[in-house]
Amino acid sequence: MKFEENLRELRKSRGMSQEEMAEHLQVSRQSVSKWENGSAMPELDKLLQLCELFHCTLDDLIKGEVKEEVLTTKDEYIKQSRLEAILTTFGVGMILLGLTLYNFFDNGLLALEETLLDAMFLSFVLIGVISFVFMGMQKSTFERRHPQHPQGIYGEKEIQVFERNFTIAMCLGVGLLLIGVIAQQLLEAYYNEAFANGIFMSFVTIAVSIFVYFGMRKDKIAQTMPQSAKMRQQKQQDELYGLYAGMIMLVATAGYLIFSCLFDAWGKAWVVFPIGGILCGILYLFMASRHHFDEE
Repeated sequence: MKFEENLRELRKSRGMSQEEMAEHLQVSRQSVSKWENGSAMPELDKLLQLCELFHCTLDDLIKGEVKEEVLTTKDEYIKQSRLEAILTTFGVGMILLGLTLYNFFDNGLLALEETLLDAMFLSFVLIGVISFVFMGMQKSTFERRHPQHPQGIYGEKEIQVFERNFTIAMCLGVGLLLIGVIAQQLLEAYYNEAFANGIFMSFVTIAVSIFVYFGMRKDKIAQTMPQSAKMRQQKQQDELYGLYAGMIMLVATAGYLIFSCLFDAWGKAWVVFPIGGILCGILYLFMASRHHFDEE
């Protein structure tokens, strides 16, 4: 294929308009149009930017065959990103659902024996862990086949729609947590503590599942956006925060299991999870403020 054909296929496979490509490269739309109809060639620096944008080599861009590879990468990347978000959300949701049911059945209206409660909770944990393992295997296989993330596969309108839905989802999640706190306090005061904790954990399960799903989808979309030096720095910071937050929640989960097993406090030790969430929030604010200070 000729350069202009490759460029046209790359742009269309990413769902980009000529205006969007021109904006990424800081050139006019007319320049992009001339490149695609073969009446002009970009200068070397723009060719290199195109290679970075589409994750291809200069030889492939100028005289290679890119259509089939890029289209497949686009379709598989979108499918894989959704699969990772769904499996991770399912795993987290299963663990929290097990904790929710434990609270409902622990000294509440539907009291069960402690052995059955423990077995039920660990069964949900097992399902969640299996989901995480399966997701990790799928991700590892995909990354071996596609070591580089495709760039620019989401159009501007798609990103705008997602950002709007993301904002709505975050507000909904926070609202559910606040409602859960209010409901827990009222039910504990006027009805039953175990039932109140179960209601609270029900709201937590839904809210956290929303946060996890939309957070992962946002991260996957961000990975496909062309990155300036500032954006790469921000991405590195986000990845570092994700690592620390994951470690905090892993320690919280391990602490919950150890404390509950040693002191038989399955219905009370759940408090480590909101504490872990608060620590993650403090960590995020600290890293965000530090990044802002470094920019100044």
